Order: sequence, then structure tokens, then C-alpha cells
Amino acid sequence: MLEFDGAPRVDRRTQRILEARLGRPINPSSTIDLLTLEPLCYDMLSAPAVAGRSALHIGHRDPTLVPQHIATNVDWRTADSNRMQGDLTLDQSRSMLSAIVARHLGTLD
Repeated sequence: MLEFDGAPRVDRRTQRILEARLGRPINPSSTIDLLTLEPLCYDMLSAPAVAGRSALHIGHRDPTLVPQHIATNVDWRTADSNRMQGDLTLDQSRSMLSAIVARHLGTLD
């Protein structure tokens, strides 16, 4: 979350600890939704909560993977992105969206 747009900065000591745990530098404003490529904003986390609704979701790159909830298979997503992906893999979703756009542009029969 410290890599979302508008995320708070942490003190240098905390940053060093987190970077050591991550095994890489913290890169502010670098987190994007992997399907829509939209930047993810820290403000989305602090938006007023409405029962059963959230601007951000945890999405799975491959919802069919077993086990599903491992670090390499989960990412932050917008609610729209998670809805669009449904039970498809990230690659299947990208292909589907590309085909839809191509049909709208008249470049695919």
C-alpha cells in the first residue's frame, strides 16, 4: 500500500526494514491494477465504507490455482477490474477485453 499514489511516507528506519523484507526498494506511486492498468490510490483505502462494497479488492491472477491465496497469485484490484475478470485468469481477461475493443473498432470480425 505504500506504493499506491498518495500513500503516506514512512520514516527512514521503517522504510529500510520494509525494503529489507521486500528484498527491493519501495517505489512510491507504482502500484497499478494489472487488468485495467489504472494507478491505485491510497485514498481509495480510506473512502467511507458502505456495507458489502469496497473500491479496492484483492484479485487473483489465476482464480483456478490451488492453493489460491499465495503471494504470487494475489494483487490489489479495483472493484470494476475484479468484476470484469470474474473467474477468468488475468491473461484470459486481457484477451477477452482486447477482442471486445477490436470488435468495437471494427478490426475483428
